[in-house]
Amino acid sequence: MLPSNIWHFTHEEPLAQIITPRHNETYHVGEALSVVASVQDVSEARLTINGQVVETITGFASREIAFRDYTLTGADIGNLVVGVVALNGQGITVNLPPVRIRVMEVDVPEPYVWLVEPSNGDTFNVGDSISVGAFIEGVMHAELRIGEYRQPTTHPFNYHGYNIMFQPYDFTADDIGNVPISVTGFNSDGQFATDSVSVHVSRGAFSRMMENLARDTTLRVPSDERRHSMVVMGQTLLNEGYEPAFVAGMLANIMREGSFGQFESSNYVTNPSAMPQYLRYFVDNHDYGNRFSNRVITDIDASLIEIYNMVLNAPGHGDSDNIFGLGVFQWTNRPRILPLLRNYRAVAGDRGITLAQVEEAEIKQMISELASGQHVGGWGGVPWGADLRSVWRSRNNDIDTVAAAGDAGYIITRLYTRPREQAMRASQRRTDAIDIFHVMTQ
Repeated sequence: MLPSNIWHFTHEEPLAQIITPRHNETYHVGEALSVVASVQDVSEARLTINGQVVETITGFASREIAFRDYTLTGADIGNLVVGVVALNGQGITVNLPPVRIRVMEVDVPEPYVWLVEPSNGDTFNVGDSISVGAFIEGVMHAELRIGEYRQPTTHPFNYHGYNIMFQPYDFTADDIGNVPISVTGFNSDGQFATDSVSVHVSRGAFSRMMENLARDTTLRVPSDERRHSMVVMGQTLLNEGYEPAFVAGMLANIMREGSFGQFESSNYVTNPSAMPQYLRYFVDNHDYGNRFSNRVITDIDASLIEIYNMVLNAPGHGDSDNIFGLGVFQWTNRPRILPLLRNYRAVAGDRGITLAQVEEAEIKQMISELASGQHVGGWGGVPWGADLRSVWRSRNNDIDTVAAAGDAGYIITRLYTRPREQAMRASQRRTDAIDIFHVMTQ
């Protein structure tokens, strides 16, 4: 008599069968094939695809077994034979009746993208958070772009339609102006579809500190344009998270440097010998005194490309290859004025430029220089490339005082703006920073 745990294969039908997939089902490349079998008294089961074992399961007591999903590839296109081999503890084997399925290439649909929110022309302020939503169809993965910022999706899709939301993005002062926003979706064939809008980012309402500065009548600010430049740049720095005392130090330098888009003056009538050699070249060769001196770039008879080429082709004249001062910080030497002019051209093209575009370009220049530290250093043992704010913070235990504001004015002059007669001007701007801080915090 046979032991009771030995299979009896005398039945007309075997004691095991494949439940899924079913005969003649159709699958596509990229799909997951799930194989489930019903068995009895089995100690080992093997999944075969076209006769090749792809998985073995042992040590189970259930009468239903599920193999790992098998991802169909291009090599599986055509008729595929799915089989299961079952063994009991006595080594008796049964081959379950195989199932034939059909595997086809994916009929890849063309991708479709609709950017649902925000809408074209929406307005935001610095510090606002934006959530971008889109409807996609026929897309396997997607990417959001906000200006230079990129955010890919973190999970794959299939080809059905989906409403998706990207992670929120916070606007900074670097985004001021018109900001392009786009969502691009890609299918598995590399085809893509894009939908885009443009929103406008403003610096927002001025803070109480900048309102105080805008209304002040005690500071000796050279012009309304210079005061406007101080207020705009001050608000930008506050929005970027810089401390009020540090901001006062930056504004002390703007107050003594320039306004948005303003060219350095070449008026040395009372003392012609004091004119720097770099200015002499432009006066003699480009009629600088009549065309550019002390004027604003929005109101001159030269295109941006002409000014750019004039700077690019100017010979070196010492003084660290200074060219001429331009803008709120009177960016002067070649490694600083060329990026500034490129920023102008990036926001305005090569022809005329508006004051709003000048502000946008100079804000980008300032934020970029402070972030990189590229032009910071060279005084008091501070190495080039240092973080300006970190240097200032290391010198002041309490950064919310008039003394800290004065020190900011002093070290920013020494390490960042670096004008001629530096020591004298740094002391002057220390006093200016203290006065400005008093106005801001009154």
